[in-house]
Amino acid sequence: MISPTAALGASLINQAIATASRPEGNTLNNLASAPTTIVPGYLFSAALLPANQTGGIGITTTYQVRIQNTGNLPDQFSVSLLGVDHPEWYALAPTELTLAPGQVGLA
Repeated sequence: MISPTAALGASLINQAIATASRPEGNTLNNLASAPTTIVPGYLFSAALLPANQTGGIGITTTYQVRIQNTGNLPDQFSVSLLGVDHPEWYALAPTELTLAPGQVGLA
């Protein structure tokens, strides 16, 4: 995994070395490498916390949406409720998050 703080345009060299359990005559072909250039990328992870709860009539349960910007660019995220019965029973705040690379936000 490439760090979100990796410099854009930087080149990383990936290397693989193969060895054998028996002697071989040509070891020059046992090394391979390939460059990777860091390019701008958007990526995120999200989770609902806690994963589950038990509630009863008249009991308030609270969940948080945790979003982490795992890309290497700043990004904006919109959080909304979809497909819920009785949307008037729910409150969601904030509904917009702006996160730097690596930053975590909660709604």
